[in-house]
Amino acid sequence: MFSLEDRVSTGCYDFMEIFDGNSSTSPSFGRFCGTAKPADKRTTHHEMLIRFHSGQSAVSSGFSASYLSACDRNFTALTSNLRSPNLPSGYMNNQDCSFLITVPPDYSISLTFQHFNLQPNSPSGCLDYVEMFDGGSSGAPSLGRLCGPKEPTEDKRTTQNEMLVHFHTDSPLALSGFDASYHSDCDRVFTTLTGSFHSPGFPSTYSNNQDCDFLISVPRGYRIALTFLNFGLEAGSSLSGCHDFVEVLDGSSKREPSLGRHCGTQAPSDDIQTTQHEMLVRFHTDSTDISDGFNASYISDCHMTFTAPSGSFYYPDYPPNYGNDQDCDYLISVAPGHQITVKFHHIGQEPSGTIDDDCSSHVEIFDGNSTMAPSLGHYCGTGQPEVNHTTGNQMLVRFHSDGSVPSPRFYSTYSSVNASLTSPPDSSANSASDVSQNAVIVGGSVGGFALVLAVALIILIVLFVKRTDRKEAEPLALSEIHGRPTSNAYLSDTKRETEQEEEDIYENTAVEINDENPEGVYSEPAPSCPPQTKTTGQRRLRDNRSGAAQISKPAQEDVLPYQPAVQEPQFPCEGDYEGLCRTQADADVNDYVMPPQPDSREPAKYPEEDLYMNM
Repeated sequence: MFSLEDRVSTGCYDFMEIFDGNSSTSPSFGRFCGTAKPADKRTTHHEMLIRFHSGQSAVSSGFSASYLSACDRNFTALTSNLRSPNLPSGYMNNQDCSFLITVPPDYSISLTFQHFNLQPNSPSGCLDYVEMFDGGSSGAPSLGRLCGPKEPTEDKRTTQNEMLVHFHTDSPLALSGFDASYHSDCDRVFTTLTGSFHSPGFPSTYSNNQDCDFLISVPRGYRIALTFLNFGLEAGSSLSGCHDFVEVLDGSSKREPSLGRHCGTQAPSDDIQTTQHEMLVRFHTDSTDISDGFNASYISDCHMTFTAPSGSFYYPDYPPNYGNDQDCDYLISVAPGHQITVKFHHIGQEPSGTIDDDCSSHVEIFDGNSTMAPSLGHYCGTGQPEVNHTTGNQMLVRFHSDGSVPSPRFYSTYSSVNASLTSPPDSSANSASDVSQNAVIVGGSVGGFALVLAVALIILIVLFVKRTDRKEAEPLALSEIHGRPTSNAYLSDTKRETEQEEEDIYENTAVEINDENPEGVYSEPAPSCPPQTKTTGQRRLRDNRSGAAQISKPAQEDVLPYQPAVQEPQFPCEGDYEGLCRTQADADVNDYVMPPQPDSREPAKYPEEDLYMNM
């Protein structure tokens, strides 16, 4: 029952006022008079103040009211706190409390727990729990059910402007409960392949000092195209730039490459496309002027173009199952004069195992940039397709799903090679070859290195043979005659010493002139072994440098030139010739053994004392 003095133009003389708290300074639900019964009122806290006032004039029957305590609450502020009843004294058993949070459209809600202490989980599940819903009712998608003594580590966030928090108690053990806070913002997350969004309040004006992030995240393998349908922001100046702006980023964070920052009343004329499966759209307003805002839509597809010499591609969000009734085109275009090789590392279509037009979901490869180019293969089933090669620098790979049976996605890689490094593959090579770009390059490098190595080896052999022939034609050095090992420097010095010794020998060699040798020509005895007399034995001469006696110079200068022997003759070392023998170890570098020279003439006759001088 409600009956108070009616309202007059100046207001209520008799009235009832209800406050959401324990004092007249608390928020007021309203001042009521007349005979119309007010609607039910619910406080946001555990206290309510009801104030009744009557004037000096008319009277009436008054009012009658009842109240009950409940833990259900509604929140409409952009930020606020919510907690379980009687915190921290402890909640009661057998309670069900609903906390409904509603913020303006185009906003989302984020809930954070500062304190959380409920009955721990039991084998049958949570007895006391808090459950959050992404919407205004328990039929909305659940954001999680929580229980136990620990605070959740992650915030709970909605995708829309409403959140329902349901608190349920059932166990006989009551603990302290929970304390939480929420805030709302204009950030949104979109995961569908197509969608639309707009600035807060659109088509009405937006507010000042706002920062809204719109994240679009579609399956991997897709890319996103954004179109602005309406656009009206505060314009900036040429010096300070945009005051209010929309910025599009090629990825999911503010660190990603920017695809453009826009302001004013002119919408971007072309679609804005990402190179990956995520896009972040930032909306910023300052503290000055406002305008109508923007309205945008987006689509996502799996049509991609690759221009790098090598790379990989896959059906969206490999390795889970692909969606149905879709077509994806992958165009590979490399530098002119190159050919492309593509290899599938995983493919799984309907298990037909055929390569024909009966495949409901299939991969087809074209030797060119369109489906009008020659087909290199049409694959489905669970087998792995063979390696395919193009004849030119472009290849189109088309994947089709007809919308019937889902199956695993595919993953493939491609490489390219200069056509001049390999012969163009024919159809048989396409079906049998599995050579990648790296293998061709490595094989060509190894072959070229082997050719260079072979040429270098031939040159070394020719130089070695020529040097050997030249060495055999040159006279042996003194150390070589005596069989001593020498270094290159020592051989050079010894050669000069040998030449000097040869000059000394011929200058100091005495030749007897007689009837048998009237010209006085010197001639070594013929190498006949063994000799018959002592006078035919090996002659050993010393020059003046070794301290030998001076031998008179021949009467005539016509002396047979000395030719060094290639091999020292062997003589017996016994009998009368024992004194003529000297071992290699006893030989002295200043001693010179004159080897015998082959000659058709008779040996010269020398006095016996000359033969055995200084022996």
